[in-house]
Amino acid sequence: MKKIIVLSLLLISISGSAQTSFFAEEQNYCTKNGVSPTAFIWASKYWQGSKVGAFVFALASPTYAEFLVGPNYTFSGKNPQKFIEVGIAGGYDSKPRAAAYLFFNANPDSTGKSNKGKWQGLLNAEYGGSGYWYLGFVTYGITNKLAVGVHAQSYNGVWGPRLQFQTGGLMLYLTAGRNLENKENGALAALRYYF
Repeated sequence: MKKIIVLSLLLISISGSAQTSFFAEEQNYCTKNGVSPTAFIWASKYWQGSKVGAFVFALASPTYAEFLVGPNYTFSGKNPQKFIEVGIAGGYDSKPRAAAYLFFNANPDSTGKSNKGKWQGLLNAEYGGSGYWYLGFVTYGITNKLAVGVHAQSYNGVWGPRLQFQTGGLMLYLTAGRNLENKENGALAALRYYF
């Protein structure tokens, strides 16, 4: 885990003249059998004036860990709050692992100060030593701090509605529904902090 933290910080510090995003998230998957915690970090850096960047993703739970790194690219127009970002990565869990993602942000407020009316979504798919894993969601901003949507996540997550609260650098989201891989009902509660 120390190597993951060092590599993430190295990515963030590659260039002083770059746009950086970094967050840590704690998820808790809850079923009638108990609670399964998972933590992950995400760090992304874009060089100033470029739509090309790099990212690091690291995930750890009591029974599993993975590390991924790769390039990403952003497609955007005149409104900087409306963009599509794509990325591919390679890494390791118990064996080599690969991933790809597509993230979109469609905020009518070009300043980014209001989340009302904002659409956001993610589709992330991975495959490697431990098999496949996916995470996807789409949310719509009802108010500046409240968003609703749908969430789909394999193994340590569920398919179901998503309720999301965000204020400052904190985000909390809740979802409940069906875990398709484990064939059980469950809920997911997550807390994210943006640095």
